[in-house]
Amino acid sequence: MYIHLFPTVGTSPTVLDAAGAVKGSNGIWTVSDPKTVQSLLAAGWTLYSPTGQMLRVVLAFATSPYNAVLNKNQITFFRVSSGSGADFVFNLPPATGSGDIAVIKKMDANAHNIAITPNPDTADTIDRVNAAVNITLQDDVLRIVDSAVGEWSKW
Repeated sequence: MYIHLFPTVGTSPTVLDAAGAVKGSNGIWTVSDPKTVQSLLAAGWTLYSPTGQMLRVVLAFATSPYNAVLNKNQITFFRVSSGSGADFVFNLPPATGSGDIAVIKKMDANAHNIAITPNPDTADTIDRVNAAVNITLQDDVLRIVDSAVGEWSKW
């Protein structure tokens, strides 16, 4: 997984140096560890996509469970591969009604699912059900939007 970030007011590049991030000549940093990305976003860093429309994130089983981070200014497209021995758990962030969009695609052909789960720390639902939605077949896609407080909607 590679994510590009740019600093916002009050953020510190030394945090990125310690995380092994790489700074490009354009001032944009590239980070590969999802847990580092989550802590940087919490510290005020902002996701960046050169197109301004879509951010692509590639996830392998080693990152499961993955706590999704979405950018309010673009669609986030996740290409996910489940493990050979277990499902890949993909936790959605808390639903706030922000309109954030995630597109999740299963890339592998093995028998294990990509389990898209409402935030485990809340009572959030996906289409009014507080349970995982599974992507079971290679190349299947789930499109989901943060449609209301506590509610994710498939579309």
